[in-house]
Amino acid sequence: MFNTLAGAQPRLPAGPRSRVLSSIRLAGDICGAFEEWERDYGQTFTLRDLTGTTVFTSDPEMIKELVRAPLDTFDGGIPQTFDVVLGRRSVILTSGAEHRRLRKALNPHFCRAAMPKWGEQIAKIAEKIGDKIASQDGFGCRTAMSELTTRVIVRVLFDPRSESEEDILTEAATEVTSAIHPSFLVARQTQRSLGGLLPYHRFREAARRFEPLLVRAVARARREGGSASAVVDALALGRFDDGEEISFEVIRDNVYSVMMAGYETTAYTLTWALYYLLRNPEVLARLRAELSTLDDEDDATAYTRNAYVNAVLDEAMRIRTPAPYTTRRLARPWTFGQWNLPAGTLVGTVMALMHRDPKRWVEPDKFRPERFYGKRPRPYDFMPFGFGDHRCLGAMLSKFEGAIALGTLISRHDLELREIDEVLPVRTSLSVGPDRDIRMAVTGPAPGKGGSGGDHRDSDMGSMDCGSSCSGSVRR
Repeated sequence: MFNTLAGAQPRLPAGPRSRVLSSIRLAGDICGAFEEWERDYGQTFTLRDLTGTTVFTSDPEMIKELVRAPLDTFDGGIPQTFDVVLGRRSVILTSGAEHRRLRKALNPHFCRAAMPKWGEQIAKIAEKIGDKIASQDGFGCRTAMSELTTRVIVRVLFDPRSESEEDILTEAATEVTSAIHPSFLVARQTQRSLGGLLPYHRFREAARRFEPLLVRAVARARREGGSASAVVDALALGRFDDGEEISFEVIRDNVYSVMMAGYETTAYTLTWALYYLLRNPEVLARLRAELSTLDDEDDATAYTRNAYVNAVLDEAMRIRTPAPYTTRRLARPWTFGQWNLPAGTLVGTVMALMHRDPKRWVEPDKFRPERFYGKRPRPYDFMPFGFGDHRCLGAMLSKFEGAIALGTLISRHDLELREIDEVLPVRTSLSVGPDRDIRMAVTGPAPGKGGSGGDHRDSDMGSMDCGSSCSGSVRR
């Protein structure tokens, strides 16, 4: 029932009362906070923080009602405090007709048909990162995977014309993304420099150094015609359906949106996948066996068509969801289940709770890719990329990139986990990731490999020879 009941008295579910304390919890152990609030108030609760009022739910029936609501029920998505990072003209923050035309302009670069052209480049970036970590006496997995995914998103956005240009853009993009801190996403009051003392100052300085690179890229595209592959060039030369030129402001805000959302969630998914594979050697053994059966060893995209590779990635996103929740803002009063919500209220689903709900998942704390192997989860049980017209624009790229990167790394290298204590999730910036830079080491070529470095491809994506045994381990 989609009832707006404009004259009804607002009635919201119970929840914590302190806006300040709730904001602090959201900026830190957000998953632990959600679990505590669900225990205290039930599957549907109200959270009041410094960005506004949100009614959160993990109840499948309530989620169904939210997903099926008419689009004009809502006029926005995530809290507006995110605009300092994403920009006011971001496809993530806009709604209605503006959101639809931005999404239409961006979608051709992130749809299924656009993916194959990136396959070989993603594999070569993964090989480069693999060679780098193999030369080190241990490495931080979160850092390595962040470099990998940042290089991929730089390629997608800019299609750099030289290795040095890619390095410059990657370094600048990394400086920006690493400067994002959850403290200035949860409250306007923290979006200030305070003489350079607050985290927001570091972000603004990094953005100030990155923006001239974007200005030059847009100017070059408009002057020289641009690259057919680069998103920035396509936007710089493009127009909306009504003939309006796509402004630099729109390009800038959506480059930031793609860059911020595009690198982090995939990097964390890969980090968690490697972490849990090394903690579960029987799963790693099965993955290696699956990789050894690939039909087309010369095609990097073969990894993306392997059901078990995709199951491992899905299970990593389930057990440690990078995007813990998603929200919509009500355009008008709305009856949501038994509650009467006023206009302006945010309504959200908590994926971090629904993905670990024991009523939905058997032994939810266990890493079991078989949950997804040849199976599709029930509706409203698994939503790592959100839902509806604001579903993650880069979902296809994330899964495509993740499969190639994971397949490439596991096929080439034998890894060892050098963490004894359990790694837990924590809010890092826009997303939730590991509470530390998980220490790992490359101990040699992947099982079944000969020679140094474990190369399974030559420079033109040559043959792949994978063993099926497992020697990935946890160092105790």
